[in-house]
Amino acid sequence: MERGCLSQEMVRGEAMRKVWISHFVFVAAGSLVGCVEMAPPGLDAEPPAIVEMHPTGEGVELEPVIDLKFTEPVVLGEHDGLVVLLPSELLTAQILADLDKPPLSDKHAGRCVPSIVEISGDGKTVSLRPAERLAPGTWYAVAVSAAVCDRAGNCLVDRPGLDDAGRPSGVAGHWVGEFRTKDFGPRITEIMINPAGPESAGEYVELVNYSAEPVDLSGWAFDDSSGTRPSETLGPCTRGGRTVVEPEAVALLVGRGFEPPEGLGEDVVLLCGTGDAIGDRGLRNSGGEVLRLLDPGGAIVDSYGGWFDMSEHEGCSVERIDPYEPDGQDNWYVSDGDPCSSPGAPPP
Repeated sequence: MERGCLSQEMVRGEAMRKVWISHFVFVAAGSLVGCVEMAPPGLDAEPPAIVEMHPTGEGVELEPVIDLKFTEPVVLGEHDGLVVLLPSELLTAQILADLDKPPLSDKHAGRCVPSIVEISGDGKTVSLRPAERLAPGTWYAVAVSAAVCDRAGNCLVDRPGLDDAGRPSGVAGHWVGEFRTKDFGPRITEIMINPAGPESAGEYVELVNYSAEPVDLSGWAFDDSSGTRPSETLGPCTRGGRTVVEPEAVALLVGRGFEPPEGLGEDVVLLCGTGDAIGDRGLRNSGGEVLRLLDPGGAIVDSYGGWFDMSEHEGCSVERIDPYEPDGQDNWYVSDGDPCSSPGAPPP
């Protein structure tokens, strides 16, 4: 018999078929059809172990590729869900027990982040790519089933190697690694530069807290790049007003002459500098004015590059397209809806 791959027709009606030919096994699992080189049974007594996960720790990007390095080539077999990703707070002993006896139940699979899982060409690296952007400032767990085995059928252990008697030194079982995504904090999401009416009454800079934790913006600063006076330190607009912005909540940076529009939610935090208008003498309609948000230590947290001339767009705001992407002209647009501004409503 020649070496080759089983056709889809040859395995119709079966989830998995293995045919030994010398030291090759042909694998057909669901719609996946392929052939992989296997170690003959009985010659490989050492089970696989995971020796590295990358990335790990804190500050991981929101669209990562997670690589798991094994001591030897592995196969994932006939079941999906042997390597899963989910928020750490959702990982339970029940999920891990279910993971070790695949397939994963629909109830537990529903807690996992939809992901694409692939094995590298040499079989020693399993890569997991989330199918959706992860939440910022969140701990995630990568869980690997104890049913992940090497090509000789030895299944996952917690550490590599054999003892003096030739038995695995590791304990069979699942494996869990963790990482925390980057914390973005407050971002500038919308700016009303040329309001329909007095500037001091209508100008605002909208912020959304994309951190996983509340942020107190008291003592933060706002700079309009005019250079005529120092950055304005932010505080509550009224005595006893709020300065803490909850996760995914909205704050408006305004002048003390600001008149909240009808329908502005009571949960929106209003922050002011010292003057009736924002910045030096209000925001510049003609464009080119860089706006910066600074933390209490003076570090620039976010900015708007003054990309648009708003002289002909009275009453309309500029809005950010993707708050997780850097400031740049291609990440902002002039709102042209009806209404053409949405203070207090963060980007979808």
